[in-house]
Amino acid sequence: MNTFYKFLILFAWIIVLSGCTPQNTSSGRATVTGKFTDPVLGKQSNTYIITLSVPNLILGKTTDYQTTMKSDGSFNIDIPVVSPVYTEVSVGSEKYGGRILLSPRKTTRLDLFLDESSKLRLRKIENFDLKAEDLININNVSSKMLEAIQKGINSPKLTLSSTPTEYADSMLIRMEKDLTIVYEDSILSKEHKESYCNLLKQFYLNVSFLAYENNMRLLYINSNRQNGKEDNAEPFVPQNPDKSYYTFLKRFDLNNPPRLNDMYYSKNLQTILSKPELNIPRIGDTPIADWLKKVNAIVSKYKGKVVVVDFWATWCEPCMNAIEKMKTYVEDEFSNKNVVFVYISNISSPKGLWEKKILEIGHEHYYLNEEEWESMSYSKQYGFSGIPSYLLFNSTGKLKYKIFGYPGNIDMQEMMEELLQ
Repeated sequence: MNTFYKFLILFAWIIVLSGCTPQNTSSGRATVTGKFTDPVLGKQSNTYIITLSVPNLILGKTTDYQTTMKSDGSFNIDIPVVSPVYTEVSVGSEKYGGRILLSPRKTTRLDLFLDESSKLRLRKIENFDLKAEDLININNVSSKMLEAIQKGINSPKLTLSSTPTEYADSMLIRMEKDLTIVYEDSILSKEHKESYCNLLKQFYLNVSFLAYENNMRLLYINSNRQNGKEDNAEPFVPQNPDKSYYTFLKRFDLNNPPRLNDMYYSKNLQTILSKPELNIPRIGDTPIADWLKKVNAIVSKYKGKVVVVDFWATWCEPCMNAIEKMKTYVEDEFSNKNVVFVYISNISSPKGLWEKKILEIGHEHYYLNEEEWESMSYSKQYGFSGIPSYLLFNSTGKLKYKIFGYPGNIDMQEMMEELLQ
């Protein structure tokens, strides 16, 4: 269990080094500016390419954004981001060992250089809201957590006979105790408490809740070592958790956009989708006729919320104009209300361009093949004759409006207000 806590303190320092800030979950563009120096050459070169590898939280992979430096080593690049996200930075073939935090509508300034061994280093970083006292406060809270770790105050009580449910309950208690240390701290700002706790919850989900079998095997090995036995002295097979084990997921609010948990959110999402006991179907693995029925499932998972489904394509100018209007005039107004936006496109949109666009758009997306798209468009219940088209469901999951063409901001707002009543 000590290894767990070492990683926990390490990621607390990732917050310190990368910068904490109040988290804005609205999508937009992050600006990265800075300067690069190569002291070995004694000058800068415009042949250097700077690359920022940004996790695509929706697709579960990274997208590279590049720019060429100017002759004086300066650079500037705008990157679409859904929410605050950690990115890797490279100059040419050299990669910086740490991660940089980007945030929508914010600017991060970097001072990069190559040391004498040609390793990429960061001399200075200027983040949006991080202050000197914030670094001290975060360090103090980390020290309190480390003290609790060393005293074993928050250590879970687990045995090899612990059932999956008992294991999950112990981890929940342990997580809440660690979160309490942060919440009850008197010097850390409200925003930084929220950031720290978001990180902790996603970290726990990754290394504890979704790693039950591995952790029970480690418990078995540690138990053998304490008793002077070989690691595999006796056969040990952890109990298989069933679907009911995952009731803890409701504590992590995974349907809302991630914030400082970016580094784990995508990984956690992919792990959840791959769990055989959950049996979550993928569109590509499901017969079309059956998948069409799952539109109701998409809506039903947002029970109690109004759902807006938008059929669109990257090449469709009216679609893109409508998305921009929705984001500017409609989504912001309903951001704090029970409304969910779902976007569905198909292979007529180039995959690479679609991946970049959905990063800007945010929310939930589906990418259909030609047969799936045709079956959807000719569906008696959900069919449409062109794009953009919209399906609006009320909070009970009933289809109330089917619209071809963007109806305008006022009409869209009025329909959504009606469905919220």
